[in-house]
Amino acid sequence: MTKQSRKPGDNVRLAADMRLWSDVARRSGAIKAHADVIVRQERAKEKDADFVYFGAFMKDAGDVDPCQLEESSQESFLWVPREKLPEARLNSYAILRDSGMDAWPTQAEAARMIILSSGVSPSTANRLVNNLIHCGRMIESAAGISLKVAVGVAA
Repeated sequence: MTKQSRKPGDNVRLAADMRLWSDVARRSGAIKAHADVIVRQERAKEKDADFVYFGAFMKDAGDVDPCQLEESSQESFLWVPREKLPEARLNSYAILRDSGMDAWPTQAEAARMIILSSGVSPSTANRLVNNLIHCGRMIESAAGISLKVAVGVAA
C-alpha cells in the first residue's frame, strides 16, 4: 500500500523509478532497513488491458528492472511477460534484431552490440540483456545466447 499524493502529478509509477516508488510505501523505512531483497509490484491499466509491473532490488546485487506481466487468459491468475516491450527494452531488442546476427557466444557480446549502437554504459547494457532474457525475448543455452523471435507479434 502506498501513500498517494493529493496532486496526481506527484505520484511516481513503479516503471518510472522503482526505488522512489518504494519510498512512499507504508512503513517503507523499516522494511527497507531490514530486508535484503525488496520485491515490488504495481497493477496498472491501459485502455485495452490490465497488467502488472513486477521488479525487485537488492542490497548486494543488481536490480531486476520492472517487467510488465499480463494474465495468460481472463481470470487465469497466471501472469506471463507481456508481449509489448517497454521502450528501453524495445530499443535494445531492435538493435540486436537489426544487427544481422541471431546469436552471441556470451551475454557480454550481446551487451557490447547494444553499447556500440546506443552508447549506454556497460552495466546498463548488461542489465538490458538480462531483462530481455527474463522477459522471454532472448534464450540462453550452452551454445550462447540467441534472440527469440515471436511469430505474428510486433516487438
